[in-house]
Amino acid sequence: VHLTDCTMSNNSTDSTSATGGAMYSTGSDLYVSGCTFSGNTAHADTFAGNGGAIYMTGSNLMMDTSSFSNNTAEAGSRGGQGGAIFAIGSSVDASSSSFTQNTADGGTDSGSAGGVMELQGVGLTLDSCTFSSNTAVGALSDATSSGGAIDMIDSTAVITASTFDHNKASIDGSGGAISTTMEAASGGNLYLINS
Repeated sequence: VHLTDCTMSNNSTDSTSATGGAMYSTGSDLYVSGCTFSGNTAHADTFAGNGGAIYMTGSNLMMDTSSFSNNTAEAGSRGGQGGAIFAIGSSVDASSSSFTQNTADGGTDSGSAGGVMELQGVGLTLDSCTFSSNTAVGALSDATSSGGAIDMIDSTAVITASTFDHNKASIDGSGGAISTTMEAASGGNLYLINS
């Protein structure tokens, strides 16, 4: 799938368990260039809301000069994950792109993860990207939030010449910019270069 100079705005999924407010991909190669994703929402009434703009599993995303702003993953009882992008068993390669004011919202009684990206078993490469004012917010109880910009589980990231500014994991939060968790024996790694 090739997307060039496209705009995806104010799209939504609204169901018991919502995935991919603008795009859903499984086993695909996605090429995104010069595109805008704004105001998209994955809203789950009961379970998890994953990927406010894009949900992908077993896929490869390659993008450049694109922007993600004001996208939201929100949920009822099991948390919002990946305000802009949720990826599992995939790869994400982004350059010269911006991510601004995206939100993972835990709803009324749950936690959240990855204001911009929730990555599970993913290889991430970022070059010259900007992450600003993104938020992972938990419920107003004992729920936690992690990764104001990026939450990684068993994932590897190489981040070069990129900026993280005013991102926040609130309500018993961890990792205002990036949170990493290693659960599998294979684990993962995080490399920051000139960032």
